Amino acid sequence: MKTTKTPIPTRKELLILTVMWQLGPTTVRAVHDHLKQRQQTTTYTTTLKMMQVMLEKGLLKKNSEPVAHIYTPKISQETTQIQLIQDLISRGFYGQYEDLWQLLKKIKKSQ
Repeated sequence: MKTTKTPIPTRKELLILTVMWQLGPTTVRAVHDHLKQRQQTTTYTTTLKMMQVMLEKGLLKKNSEPVAHIYTPKISQETTQIQLIQDLISRGFYGQYEDLWQLLKKIKKSQ
């Protein structure tokens, strides 16, 4: 049985997911308005297209109601954070968790 791995979201996709984790199942309009308040989006159609791409990539799921399309993140915030950290460790630390841990301790000391 083949398992499909959820893709790592891009920076813009992660921004949309963060809004959706806060709001819960929601419409493109609500996501766009939230991003617009934070001055982090351009147009409604850009937000719509990004969410359509995220749907195709398996990052979102859609419930087509008669009135509005309701989108929901397909993966949890924690799962996404784990994926991002694993990717960082793999690419930036050659798979060495201990190296990341040492760097995090240095950063914490300097703050």
